Amino acid sequence: MEKRYLVLSSDGALEVPPVYVLAETREQALALYCRKIQSKEEYYRDYVEGQSIDDFLANLLFSYEQRIEAIDRVGLARPPIEVIRSKIIDFFSPCPELGEQYMLFFGSQDPAVLSEQVYEFISERDTNGYDAIEESTILTLAQ
Repeated sequence: MEKRYLVLSSDGALEVPPVYVLAETREQALALYCRKIQSKEEYYRDYVEGQSIDDFLANLLFSYEQRIEAIDRVGLARPPIEVIRSKIIDFFSPCPELGEQYMLFFGSQDPAVLSEQVYEFISERDTNGYDAIEESTILTLAQ
């Protein structure tokens, strides 16, 4: 049975307003929010398309510890293309055609090759930074 969840930024960021989402579980509410809202935000598209240590590809290729250590050094060496391709194929295994689009983007750095579905696919698997609170658990105060 669907419940109503209030989905909001877990750090209280106001640039992404809270939204009510109807879903059966908290996880489904977060995924739906991220697919429909987060994936459309400019900052998130920059994350998907970016080349910095905190962006999508770096998160896919390197552990958190490796990325933190790289801050103290010059950076991280880019893995061989076969390793990158393998990580992208694994991530996009439920939708290989989206992985092919991302590989085209990786080669060209042209965001025009990325469809809305690529951003949505990545976003619904990246729910960090958001929380979903079941509406029935939220207290209501009155005078």
